[in-house]
This record gives sequence, C-alpha cells and structure tokens, in this order.
Amino acid sequence: MESYDNSGGVNLVCESRGWNPAPKVLWLNRDGDPLPAEVTQIHRETEGFSVKRRITVYDYSESNRFYCRLQQEHRMMETEIIIK
Repeated sequence: MESYDNSGGVNLVCESRGWNPAPKVLWLNRDGDPLPAEVTQIHRETEGFSVKRRITVYDYSESNRFYCRLQQEHRMMETEIIIK
C-alpha cells in the first residue's frame, strides 16, 4: 500500500526492477480479472528495466484481495495484496 486517497480509496503501487525486456504490468481482482489502473511507468536502467504501476481501489469490503502481475512471454511473477 502506498497511501490513502482523500476520497476514501487506498492507493496501491506495484514496482519491480531488473527486467529485460520490460514486462507487462497488470492489476487483477481476486477473480483474476484485469482492473483499470494508471499507465505503467517504464525506465531503462543499467541492470534492466524498472516498472511501476499504481491503482486506487475504493470498494474493497467484499473483495479485499488484489494481485499485481508482471508478465513476459515465458516468465510471470505475481504478488497478492490483502487489505484489512
């Protein structure tokens, strides 16, 4: 979690470094459906690409699990975020 939003939401951020090529960054709900999020920030560094993508969630009482997925053609990494 990055911060609370003034309008009652929770700001989440997914950030990773060292990718080559840059991965696709997705925010998913607990059912695995993609969620609308900010545009992915991609930066090229000496050790590979760093990526960052933010999302603000408002209604998380029923579905408090979110997933950040970083995906390349043959590689995938996913992190689960639970809001309590």
